[in-house]
Amino acid sequence: MKKKLLTITLAAVLALFLLVACGNGNNSSAISTPIPDRTHDESVAPTSEPIQEYNGTADLDSSDDDIATLVHSFSPQSSISASGGYAVGLRTDGTVVAVGDNSLGQLDVGDWTDIIAVTTGGSHTVGLRADGTVVGVGRNVNSELDVHDWSDIIAVSAGNRATAGLKADGTVVAVGIMGEGVILSNITAIAVGGSHIVGLRTDGTVIAVGHTSDYTPDWTEIVAVAAGGSHVVGLRTDGTVVSSGEYRHMVEEWFDIVAIAAGGANTFGLRADGTVVGAGDNTVGQLDGIADWSNIIAISAGIGLKADGSVVVVDFLDAVDWSNIRTTPP
Repeated sequence: MKKKLLTITLAAVLALFLLVACGNGNNSSAISTPIPDRTHDESVAPTSEPIQEYNGTADLDSSDDDIATLVHSFSPQSSISASGGYAVGLRTDGTVVAVGDNSLGQLDVGDWTDIIAVTTGGSHTVGLRADGTVVGVGRNVNSELDVHDWSDIIAVSAGNRATAGLKADGTVVAVGIMGEGVILSNITAIAVGGSHIVGLRTDGTVIAVGHTSDYTPDWTEIVAVAAGGSHVVGLRTDGTVVSSGEYRHMVEEWFDIVAIAAGGANTFGLRADGTVVGAGDNTVGQLDGIADWSNIIAISAGIGLKADGSVVVVDFLDAVDWSNIRTTPP
């Protein structure tokens, strides 16, 4: 009986932590209402072997073979995502593991296969398949899961009541509170936040649509973007970071950053040496312990993916015991 109570208590602690730490600005964006992701999100991360990233250097008028390469391209950043009191991880075999709050079915990913990227919104989870199609589970009040007819998608991002997909031709499609259909073009990376979608253009500039379209006034030389509850984060070519919006954070002194992630009211940066820095709300320990992380190759809000496929979390929580999370291309 005591063991059962302990298990229930750990599950409750995990859900509470992810809800606050992952925010719900998106996330996956940064983190949606309860938090936003991935994190998702669209960052450049170190890997154990060279990986082709769709980072603006590819020709959007490329051949079918080139497009196929982009669809199957891989970044460890797309292997983990946390939002709204739960987290998901992409296994090496293309299946998905999930833990935390499942009140709206956001963890019902047990039958997913051939997945190459995952992203979480406030209460919904989205997966990108190797064939460029998309699947989703969880809350669908605002049609944020109406993604089943999408094709030629090379990246996905889920936020608070919205989902966006980047197509191989550089256009962006979206469903949910942002509307439906093509909303952006000439884009190489995307991130969905609390009420905004951010796109990284091929020329290194950034555009945002939604309630926070003024968050990226004059950024240049950007190679990755992340979106939080009410803020936007950009990674520059020189490894420095910029942040804008209501929850912008003091990231100007960060250096050697190779990947970024955003939570509802947090910002995280992965350094080239595999260590992690963070800024923002820490009322319940959302940032505690990250200074001690090492050998990290990808990050989401409060979670880090190690090169051996295991996952670490902030000190506030010690309940995620995953292994075999994808770190290299399939």
